[in-house]
Amino acid sequence: MMKNLDEKMWKPSVVNEIFNTINATKGKTTGQLIAGGDVPYIAAAKTNNGCAGIYSSKPYPEWVSEGNAIVFVQLGDGAAVAYYIPMPFIGMSGKTSCGYFHDLNKDNGIFIARCLSANKAIFSHGHSWTGKRLKKTKFMLPVTDFGEPDYEYMTEYTRQKREAML
Repeated sequence: MMKNLDEKMWKPSVVNEIFNTINATKGKTTGQLIAGGDVPYIAAAKTNNGCAGIYSSKPYPEWVSEGNAIVFVQLGDGAAVAYYIPMPFIGMSGKTSCGYFHDLNKDNGIFIARCLSANKAIFSHGHSWTGKRLKKTKFMLPVTDFGEPDYEYMTEYTRQKREAML
């Protein structure tokens, strides 16, 4: 039987110790996006998983970031909100960035994004979630008996919650 969240051991983790790659998103300006296409535009927003519409990647394929990422909203109303984005997407440089690591998947990604978003109260318009602030952000994650992030637990917990909701 799986432990409840309050029965599981948790410890602080640091963004740059979990994510081996953090990249700026690549878009230049939303005014150049063409609606009705093949990739979501993930905006610096705190609603709808950041999705502000579906746009064409054809005019600017270099703006597309790889999916299976945690998107970090860096400023504005959505500052310090994180989203798991499974598919390729467009984000605007300076407003969002994306993190990757080997064990990231849909289920633990949703769990980790929620844990990261618990830092929302720390950041705001005048205190953006960028650079060293982002990389040094501490957040709590459930851990194994050896003190390592328990990605298997996070994955199973999310799957069970999804199945219960469905």
